[in-house]
Amino acid sequence: MQKGKPYCNQWTIDTCYIAYGYGFNRSYSADFKILGVKEMKILKTIICLFLLNITFITFCGPNKEGIDWFEDVDLAKKTAQEKNKPLIMYFRIAKVDFCKEMESNLFYDEDIIEQSRKYVWVWIDGEIDEETANYYVIHAYPEMIFYTSEGKELFREIGMVDKKELIKDLKLVDEGYCKYDDVKAKYEKDPDNLELKYEYASALYEMGELIRYIETLQSIKEDDANNTHGFYTKAELDIGFKYMTDGSVEKALECFHNIVENYPDSDEAPMALNYIGDCYRLLGEINKAIDTYKEVTDRYPTSDVRKEAEKKVKQIEAFEKVVKEFWK
Repeated sequence: MQKGKPYCNQWTIDTCYIAYGYGFNRSYSADFKILGVKEMKILKTIICLFLLNITFITFCGPNKEGIDWFEDVDLAKKTAQEKNKPLIMYFRIAKVDFCKEMESNLFYDEDIIEQSRKYVWVWIDGEIDEETANYYVIHAYPEMIFYTSEGKELFREIGMVDKKELIKDLKLVDEGYCKYDDVKAKYEKDPDNLELKYEYASALYEMGELIRYIETLQSIKEDDANNTHGFYTKAELDIGFKYMTDGSVEKALECFHNIVENYPDSDEAPMALNYIGDCYRLLGEINKAIDTYKEVTDRYPTSDVRKEAEKKVKQIEAFEKVVKEFWK
């Protein structure tokens, strides 16, 4: 720590990231480790205003006037068993836009509220109750897990769902449909079918069977070593993403570079290059990240990933502008 200057801890850094909509991105830690008195005052003012702004949102949770929400997971599970009703677990974080969208629209819908009475619903804020989110291996927010009344997991919805999708999901719950059992049965009947094997790997991922998930993806790579059917690059991209989210950034970079350098025309190449930029951000190499995102735009101008890469460049530039304002 530099003598004579107040230290800006990681909580303060993270809060600043959240305030500007970037989440818990540690890419800019070096820019904030040591701040002067003036800069510290500015940063604290921004944080205080931000915290006041989100306090109500963070603790109010989804609409409780419509769907009858539980907040205690154990009580919800017990109630589901006693009343013989399927259990639906909804994991959310207040600041995530997709969660806000579902909570302000979908859960207010009259048709959804009417159907909701057949089930037991429990909501968990993944930021407040991180232990529970980790226990259930939550992949992204929002995420919904559908169970039988006895507690058997049927399937998951990872990401935002609309009214049509949720109604379809509720129908599947009523029918007792279990995605994992269904996919596994199809795969076991035709184990040489790479498409079914890849679907099976995805089902393992959703169920939290992460070791078997990686093993199955590695097996897919061996079965399609030359990417003849396009599943080698699919598997390699998924393995790289798992490494990246686990913090093994160097291993992730190896996977992504393998795709971009050896299979540049594959469907996964634009996203792999985009992820390389993400890895550089995680390593704090911001200039490399910007150059990589711009490379996505140059090399794959017609790809949907281009817009995502352009957005990230704008976010970085906007954040750097804020940093410069601190030092004025």
